Amino acid sequence: MNRGIAILGLFALATAAKLEAQEWLPKEAEVCFRSQCQDGVLPDGTFRLKAKVSKEQFDTIVKNIGATPHTEARRYTDDKMWLSWNPDYGGDFKPLKGEERWDPGVDLSSTFVRQEKDFWQFIKWEGGLLYYVALNH
Repeated sequence: MNRGIAILGLFALATAAKLEAQEWLPKEAEVCFRSQCQDGVLPDGTFRLKAKVSKEQFDTIVKNIGATPHTEARRYTDDKMWLSWNPDYGGDFKPLKGEERWDPGVDLSSTFVRQEKDFWQFIKWEGGLLYYVALNH
């Protein structure tokens, strides 16, 4: 029973992250990379999105998500190790429409974060591209 509930919870998280992204992503944005992975046993999952958007669109998205700037002094209620762009992640995934793989820079200085317990959302605009991660662990 608990395993079934955990799986349903994970599915709900992954679906919510994907649906939420579809709500705030402008219709004219070009999605370059999208991936979703789930543990299947534990309520763990990650949704990654890379899309071409303007800086103005990015600023609106950050506001809609409710993310605030990351700083080294910022305190989180969860371990900060989860806040990582991990550019090596995209190695096993084929890019969409001939675009590059998951390739964000590792620098966190321009990252905006929303974190509640073990659910993280972080986003940045780099080189004209939006990079977004939603994860639950």
